[in-house]
Amino acid sequence: MTSVSLKRNITLDVLRGIAVMLVLISHIHVLPSLGLNLPMKALRGVTIILNHGGWVGVDLFFVLSGFLVSGLLFNEYKKSGRINAGRFLIRRGFKIYPSFYVFMGLSICIGLLDPAFYHGTSQYIPDLLFIRNYVPGQWIYWHTWSLDVEEHFYLLLTLAFFIAIKFNRINFKTLAGTYVLLLFIGSICRFFVNLNNPAFDFQTQYTQTHIRLDALFFGVVLSYLNIFEKEKLISFVTRHKVVLTISALLLLIPNFILIRNTSHFILSTFFLSLNPICFGALLMVSLISNNIFIQSRPLSYIGRNSYNIYLWHFLVNLLLLELLPRYGFDIMTPKSWILYVCLMVLLSLLVGVLFTKVLEEPLLKLRDQLFPSKARATTTAVPAIAA
Repeated sequence: MTSVSLKRNITLDVLRGIAVMLVLISHIHVLPSLGLNLPMKALRGVTIILNHGGWVGVDLFFVLSGFLVSGLLFNEYKKSGRINAGRFLIRRGFKIYPSFYVFMGLSICIGLLDPAFYHGTSQYIPDLLFIRNYVPGQWIYWHTWSLDVEEHFYLLLTLAFFIAIKFNRINFKTLAGTYVLLLFIGSICRFFVNLNNPAFDFQTQYTQTHIRLDALFFGVVLSYLNIFEKEKLISFVTRHKVVLTISALLLLIPNFILIRNTSHFILSTFFLSLNPICFGALLMVSLISNNIFIQSRPLSYIGRNSYNIYLWHFLVNLLLLELLPRYGFDIMTPKSWILYVCLMVLLSLLVGVLFTKVLEEPLLKLRDQLFPSKARATTTAVPAIAA
């Protein structure tokens, strides 16, 4: 019977690649509709659809993170009956902090060199401390909030494992009950935040950790099933994979049709609860299938470099939007817009791959020498956004 392994898996990388491309495309500026020929109208229409719904790529990242990161701890616990919290957090730090702080440092330097990109050094402090998703103020980078959520999740997950092991509560009943509790709390908080803020407010309605933890923890539940109830999980998913796939895809479609600015209430309440469940179903189906699409080598390569692509794509976009008009390219005209889109995608990928090769991979090799993973024999998985 096919097994669901947490080893470096091309399917997991493909899913990461899909997630980062969705987020990247969601930040592309849309071309105005006036004076366009039919092919450009079609291209614009596709861009609008992906632009509306690409934000769900972060929901996919969160489910993957919960699945993969908890898998490291579950495997360590399964082998030794305990976890080394310090080692786990140090290894996460090696993965996340170097690339992040280099990104922030170079961003500050660019801001100091060009007034168009300078917002005051103090504006970067919440980002540097991973509290941007709670500290109000000017958003320099709209995407770093998701790293704040993941950082908070790593700390909370480590604490949860410590408590659960102490009281011998590592079991499905406890994990499922915790997920239901987080889903309930998150849903209530999302509802009242929207009720009290009828206008669209990205920070309070989408970014704060306490309203996103259910997405990450659903991945934790799936990881437990994968490691401790693997045969039952595979049997269930195999028997229901068609229904799971069709249902999940159909339920994800409204995210690409509705506009957050005007439909934020239903999107940031109902769909923030539903999206992780849909992506969890697709994750399980993907891992036990041999579909050619989910074995895509190009998407897998993008997925392996997705952390740095995710980090750098927003700055690349800001630079292009500022610099192209300076050199005579009006990105609101079709030809210049196509140039902008191509450059935005290609440069984001190239810069992301570059920093993965010259910074991330050497430091991960050093990490593995200094702090080898206790779960190495069974998994080499890494956080989904930070992947």
